[in-house]
Amino acid sequence: ERGIQLINEAADAGADAIKFQWFTADGLVAREARTAEYQKSQGIVNQHDLLSGLELSALDMSVLLSKVHELGLHGIVTVFSEHLVDDAARLDWDAWKTASPDLVHRPLLDRLVADGRPMIVSTGGSTIEEVLRAGKWLGEHPAAFLQCVSAYPVADTHASLGGINAIAAATGRICGYSDHTTSESMGGLAVAAGAMILEKH
Repeated sequence: ERGIQLINEAADAGADAIKFQWFTADGLVAREARTAEYQKSQGIVNQHDLLSGLELSALDMSVLLSKVHELGLHGIVTVFSEHLVDDAARLDWDAWKTASPDLVHRPLLDRLVADGRPMIVSTGGSTIEEVLRAGKWLGEHPAAFLQCVSAYPVADTHASLGGINAIAAATGRICGYSDHTTSESMGGLAVAAGAMILEKH
């Protein structure tokens, strides 16, 4: 119900696409994983417990994706583990997205390329050399990069919008921006800086 509400609100706000995250808590973090500072500030004491409560089943995903398509929007999914790709691929996603840490996860990138759907690849925490290497792995596959600063939240002064054109120029690919700031205007600034895709956290 919360997912349907968020999809409706995003559609009303003019979004073109809704992005989901497909993961299992066991596949993403250890039960003893420490919480990040931004999580502690929200009273979260255990990352694994938090993520366990946020898992969506294949049936949940199917229901939500149907709602996305019913509204004429695109459905995109970030798959966080290679072993989840087969289950995710059974649904009619319009594109794949990869999380920033997976820029260097070639087996996962190869699996998604083999599926054939377009990809959006985040770059937070990476070097330009790693971005260029991932671009070579992607080959001729339709894929775009997202400039991203991997902090939650990102201070406006650290938004690093200059990375958008730097990545686009270095790779020859479309580049967008994954906005982790709390700013309501950063997205517009990112578009002014050359972003062709905007993801808002």
